[in-house]
Amino acid sequence: MSSNGRSLEERLAEVETKLAIQELACNYVHGMDKAEKDRFMDCWTDDAKFIIGGAWGEFIGKEAIANGFDAFQYAFFEMHHFTTGHQILSIDGDTATGQCDAFVAGTDSGGTAISAAASYKDLYRREADGKWRFSSREIIIHFLVPWLKPQGMEEETRGYHTPELGAELVRLGMERLGVTV
Repeated sequence: MSSNGRSLEERLAEVETKLAIQELACNYVHGMDKAEKDRFMDCWTDDAKFIIGGAWGEFIGKEAIANGFDAFQYAFFEMHHFTTGHQILSIDGDTATGQCDAFVAGTDSGGTAISAAASYKDLYRREADGKWRFSSREIIIHFLVPWLKPQGMEEETRGYHTPELGAELVRLGMERLGVTV
């Protein structure tokens, strides 16, 4: 690794920043997958944007993101995110940009096993408490499909899912919770 004329302190600060941002991404995944709402919500700035591809929509601000979290927990009974290729693309003081990809396996609220692939485009901000958080996270969904012959699932419990159906499940979950965005 070249020092590019930077001091040891500058290089160490960059490494610490990258590790803190990678830890942020881990907290996002574990919060979502383990239904740990406080952990998930600590990942966001107060004015954050959570943008989800297709018909899913945008959640702007912590309250809307919290409502979106509740709806996702209703729509997807179980989720397992496998995140890869996390890159911190730029760091400029207390802001940074990054990207990663994810494969997700789980079940919807009806018990249908699903697989999904997505890419994330991130904006990060270090806040007054020193923690890095998402100021924006955009998800580009490449596909969301059922497992056609999952072991242990009967034919009548399987269905075909499109991003539109997924968005409808989120909308129904939010409606059930009495939430409007």
